[in-house]
Amino acid sequence: MPTRTEAPDTRAARRSRAAALLCLVVVLGVALQAVRDRVPGGDLAGTILWTVAVACVVRAVVPGAGARTVAGVATSAGVLVELAQLTPWPRDAAAAFGPARLVLGTSFAAADLLGYVLGGLLAWGVLRWTDGPDSPTD
Repeated sequence: MPTRTEAPDTRAARRSRAAALLCLVVVLGVALQAVRDRVPGGDLAGTILWTVAVACVVRAVVPGAGARTVAGVATSAGVLVELAQLTPWPRDAAAAFGPARLVLGTSFAAADLLGYVLGGLLAWGVLRWTDGPDSPTD
């Protein structure tokens, strides 16, 4: 597969946009956490935001990766975390350190798999939009 070379300023700009988007997603996620149980679809929205946050982190770490790759990695990470919830490991981690619950969850919910896919699609769309129309696809 041929590699794509980009100017360092393009990579820096992608990192900056990913960091800014991550900040926005975290603020939205914290706000959602306060009302999640009282809002229809709140849990699904949280799963979608989690996936977009992972995509932002991946983009910040690997700014040369295309939107499709970044979204695919974020979606895959979400599915793996959800499947890990079939084991006691995430519950044990959350019991030892409460905030781990927000990252790892504590119980498997098949409906969350839909949230990861929707989050990946949203992340892909947002990244394509922020990259601009001239950005190469992957």
